[in-house]
Amino acid sequence: MFAKSCEMASLWRIHGMKKRVIFVCSGNTCRSPMAEYLLKAALRRERISGKFTVCSAGTMAIPGMPASDLAVQAMQNFNAKIVRHSSRKITQRLLNSAFAIFCMTDAHREFLLSIHKKIKGKCFLLKEFLNCSNKNVQDPFFGSIGDYERIRDDINSAMDSILKFLKNDG
Repeated sequence: MFAKSCEMASLWRIHGMKKRVIFVCSGNTCRSPMAEYLLKAALRRERISGKFTVCSAGTMAIPGMPASDLAVQAMQNFNAKIVRHSSRKITQRLLNSAFAIFCMTDAHREFLLSIHKKIKGKCFLLKEFLNCSNKNVQDPFFGSIGDYERIRDDINSAMDSILKFLKNDG
């Protein structure tokens, strides 16, 4: 599964390019922006942010929408300010440029694989590298601040394993 991403990592190393990491959910206003900004903060802490470009997109996003108010609120204490986030829809161009794609659910991953089969070796579930039974990240939309904080923590629990993956393959 990682053979193709390892091959790509070698190409990125040779050309000295930043590797693009993309987080994908449905509307790109809750889960994927939280993941994007949590990873950006983690990369800064590790002093390797210069090696990666991190973004997020949605399978059904309406371009230009801000992060949801509750997502912004849930992220306030995480040194990850998402108030300037603007949603975007996933595109073939984004998928082509990706080093790694992390989806919030099986449905997002299956959708992406159905529209772009060549991404199979670099398209993962966010929690794929964790030892847990439920690999999907629930959508907190229409939920309470507590729901958003729980989902933020769920997403954040995957950041160490994603960092490890990026450090090894990136």
